[in-house]
Amino acid sequence: MDKIHLIYGPKGCGKTKKLVEIANASVKTAKGVLVYVDKDNSRLHDLAHAIKLVDTSEYGINTQENLVAFIKGMLAVNYDIEKLFFDGIIKIVNKSVEQLSYLFEQLAKLSQSSGVEFIFTFSYDKKELPDFLQNFNTLYKF
Repeated sequence: MDKIHLIYGPKGCGKTKKLVEIANASVKTAKGVLVYVDKDNSRLHDLAHAIKLVDTSEYGINTQENLVAFIKGMLAVNYDIEKLFFDGIIKIVNKSVEQLSYLFEQLAKLSQSSGVEFIFTFSYDKKELPDFLQNFNTLYKF
C-alpha cells in the first residue's frame, strides 16, 4: 500500500504550520531521514535541525518530470529517507491540481517500492480534489 498523505483546507487556514508541526514531531520517532521540500527556504528556521530542507528553486525543479527524477535521485543515494514533506507542490511544478496525476502515479509506485511516506498540503476542500487524489490518506483537514 502506498503511503501518500494529504493535508487540505482553504487558503490561509494553517496547512503549512500543521505540516511543519507534523514534520518536527516526526523527528522524535523517525528511524530514517526526514526531508521537507519547498519552493524556497523560508521554513529553514521553523524546522528541526534534523530535517533536511530542499529548496527546489536551487535545483531548477519546475516540472513534474524533473521533480520525480530528483526524488528518485535522492532515494537512490540515500536509502534511509523515511518521509518527504511537500509544501506548495502546485507552485513547485507549475501545474494545477487536476494536472498532477502523473506525479502522484509515480510517487505511489515509489512509496510502494521504497516504503517512503509522502505528505502534501493542498488549498482545497476534499470534494474539490480530483478523483486520483481521493483515495489517498487524509492526514489532516481544516
